[in-house]
Amino acid sequence: MAYTDPRKLQSDVITFLRFPLAVGVIMIHASLSDITVNGELLTESMSLKVYDFVYGFMRTAFMQMAVPLFFFFSGYLFFCKTTNFGPKEYGQKLKKRARTLLLPYIFWNLVMIAIMYSGQVLLPGLLSGNNIMIADYSIKDWLMSFWDISYRTGGLHLPMNGSLWFIRDLMVVMILSPLIWMAVKYLKYWGVVVLMLAWFSGWCGPFTGFSAGAMFFFAAGAWFGINKVDFVRRIKPAYYYIRGGLHSDCCASQCR
Repeated sequence: MAYTDPRKLQSDVITFLRFPLAVGVIMIHASLSDITVNGELLTESMSLKVYDFVYGFMRTAFMQMAVPLFFFFSGYLFFCKTTNFGPKEYGQKLKKRARTLLLPYIFWNLVMIAIMYSGQVLLPGLLSGNNIMIADYSIKDWLMSFWDISYRTGGLHLPMNGSLWFIRDLMVVMILSPLIWMAVKYLKYWGVVVLMLAWFSGWCGPFTGFSAGAMFFFAAGAWFGINKVDFVRRIKPAYYYIRGGLHSDCCASQCR
């Protein structure tokens, strides 16, 4: 199919990649390396050579791209139709994202809390024992279940439904979107470069939910959206270069 509208092509590319990238995010959280059942680490009692090989290959070759690309696409879509970003536009965008992101985020965390409560009551022997009983939750425990449970578990900074950390960090970035708008508009690509350096340095930000990586990839997508630059056209040369290199390697191997 020949595209005459660059925006339509970019939209179709994002739509096409949405499902495989979602699968990649799920596979990131499919690792059995840290799953504890009744106080015992699951992988210590299981031999999973094939799983370890496939999971390791997919994690190296594909899954690491999934979350950064989601942030990139989110930044592009947040700004691609925006020519002016004042308080009115900011409020409209946050209102829309409250419906599409915040409400599902709250709902699926509540579902996880319900599942955990049912497990604690009905099947306590199958749980890790790292979490306090939900029946004993304080107001702080309830609130932090939607943001960061690490203060109870000592683990990663995740909400109760750990796989939703991406949505949490994305909502934080969107709240800070006026800063990204000003950085891109007035600092041009240098604003994105500064965020890239912060990400490279491993800076984690001042609070849970603030991620330098999320800010950088969201801002990179925002740069394309704000400046109305066709990211598919920009990426094509790299694609053809990589494909040409692979073709040359293949031909060379056949000659040998």
